[in-house]
Amino acid sequence: MANMDKLWHLKQCGLMENLGEEDIEAVAGICKDRLYAKGDTLFERGEPANFIYILFRGSVRSAVGDEGGKERIVGFFKTGDVLGENILGPRPAHQSEATAHEECWVGVISRKDFVRLLTQRPSLALNFIRILSEKLGEAREDIKSLSFMGTEERLAQTLIKLGTSHGKEIVSQDCVRKLRFALSHEHLARLIGANRPHVSTIMSGFRKKGFIEYQGRKLLINMKRMATLTDAVPGNGSSTARSIC
Repeated sequence: MANMDKLWHLKQCGLMENLGEEDIEAVAGICKDRLYAKGDTLFERGEPANFIYILFRGSVRSAVGDEGGKERIVGFFKTGDVLGENILGPRPAHQSEATAHEECWVGVISRKDFVRLLTQRPSLALNFIRILSEKLGEAREDIKSLSFMGTEERLAQTLIKLGTSHGKEIVSQDCVRKLRFALSHEHLARLIGANRPHVSTIMSGFRKKGFIEYQGRKLLINMKRMATLTDAVPGNGSSTARSIC
């Protein structure tokens, strides 16, 4: 990959926020390129965490599983996101597995090089701490959702999160976002901890009510209408509701 292209992508990454040009060039110099085809594994659960992964292009899904083979998707990653945060610690190991949801271009930095960068560049260390804090907050919200919300509400909340993080605004339609990648009902079921037939039934209802529609294999989400099914109801004073569109 061209070095200038890599520099541009690094500058879009939150991990590089407030770093100078020289610092970003230093990171680019030790960041190795890897290409993954759709379905390829970046890392597996329990595998030693020897690298930090920076997603330059494409999307990645992360999942956890049990001994019985049951799997739950815990999130999707987009351009600019960082994976492999379990790199620190005396015996770092991945707590989840990461799979290329579509063809990906990823930059990887070895554990040794990344630890050195953190000690030499305080801004990078602060950015990494912020990213870890954000992921911890998302995990807590996920636990809250599983504990207190019904399936329909969890699905609606998940679609809103996906639309916010991975959606592109449709200029011709007010408050509608189109997901950048295809997402099956099976993926959604594994995201919210439900069975696929139940999710398909709910999605069919969402479609009839105009909450969602499909453009080819891509999902379009009416964010404002979808919010009426969650705590973020437009007009109820929720800051989340006001910022959805």
